[in-house]
Amino acid sequence: MSQNKKTKQFQELYDAFWAIKRYFIYAGVFSAAVNILMLAPIIYMLQVYDRVIGSGSMSTLAMLTILLVCLLMALGGFEWVRSRILISASNRIEKDLSERVFEATFKRALLSGGKANAQANSDLSGLRQFLTGNGLFAFFDAPWFPIYVGVMFMFHPWFGVAAIFAGIVMVILAYVNEKVTS
Repeated sequence: MSQNKKTKQFQELYDAFWAIKRYFIYAGVFSAAVNILMLAPIIYMLQVYDRVIGSGSMSTLAMLTILLVCLLMALGGFEWVRSRILISASNRIEKDLSERVFEATFKRALLSGGKANAQANSDLSGLRQFLTGNGLFAFFDAPWFPIYVGVMFMFHPWFGVAAIFAGIVMVILAYVNEKVTS
């Protein structure tokens, strides 16, 4: 297959993803907010042990707890918005590509005498499900791993070493899982 034909073949898919680029940018912004707010319980516990235990101030504990509850509600809201953004992106991809996929499947069925399968429709559905699944959330959350490891090193070097070791084990397990299941 020539390079020009190959480029033309994937151009529609490229254009469909280019059209939803801004959805991914917004999802990335909300992912940043979610990952920053994931540090709130850690900071809360540090403040409780530093300020409340030492002074015995119940008003400080109450205010810190109210602040944490508000931040966790914001975290949940940001997670919800991020998932809604990616659902909208998957709906847009399906809207942009479904007609073309249906036409190609129908044309193939006509040319093959009705023996064509609906694999293309299944692939489009799989793409749509990937865009709303945990795999894409992991893609947005993975760049925050070094920041969390840095925070753990600030607490104690052994915490940071344990985090790096756990990260390496997770990567090895993911690789082994991929090799075993494929």
